[in-house]
Amino acid sequence: QHAHVDLLGFSLSWELDYVNMLQMIESLQIPKLTQERDEQSPVIFGGGPVLSANPEPFAEYFDVIFLGDGEELVGDFMAGFQKIKAEKPELTRRQLLMELAKIPGVYVPQLYEITYHEGDRDGHSKPKSKSSKKKFKDQGQDESSTPSSSASPSSSYHIASIQLAEDAVSAGVPSIVQKRTFRGNQLASSTIVTEFSAWENIYMVEAVRSCPEMCRFCLASYVTLPFRAADVENALLPAIERGLSVTD
Repeated sequence: QHAHVDLLGFSLSWELDYVNMLQMIESLQIPKLTQERDEQSPVIFGGGPVLSANPEPFAEYFDVIFLGDGEELVGDFMAGFQKIKAEKPELTRRQLLMELAKIPGVYVPQLYEITYHEGDRDGHSKPKSKSSKKKFKDQGQDESSTPSSSASPSSSYHIASIQLAEDAVSAGVPSIVQKRTFRGNQLASSTIVTEFSAWENIYMVEAVRSCPEMCRFCLASYVTLPFRAADVENALLPAIERGLSVTD
């Protein structure tokens, strides 16, 4: 049960994590879709390379998405959440999310209406709203009649416009979410070593972030820009020593 939980967070490093995340939410009896959660539901937030690179495929399942590096963003979010809950306990769920959306790097998908263009190989296009499936289902039509199911295999989609909701504009929510970039010289390392992880009993140390080669096919080079290296003496070697002390 989740009655006592205010926040539930996930870090997605690979697209296949997506399935496990949904299974975990379902096992906790939390509605998977943001639009189905009520005032008693925890705020579901997520971050990591997958969400920073392309948050939209996951937008209907996360109340909050972190864009960019988490070293400072996670702390700012937690402090902001606690302050808002303490100072404004009367806020509704949507009002709470609008306050959280003011924190730099925090993207609240339900506050933005995105319209896509569906194009074909001949260059023709037509607008397609992100919420079109919900609107069709609200009208009592079968899901198979929605525009998304009638797209041809050769169709492609690109964002035509992003519109901030009127109440979010009035609340001072920014129309553009800036990705957060950590400027420190101490990068990430493992905090948990367990036999139940994807890499059993392994302590991982991040030596560099991004890559100076900038190969066009490599997402890691671009989603974590700019290129940064950990301080060898003050960060990298101490992290390696910690790892050696807890592994075979």
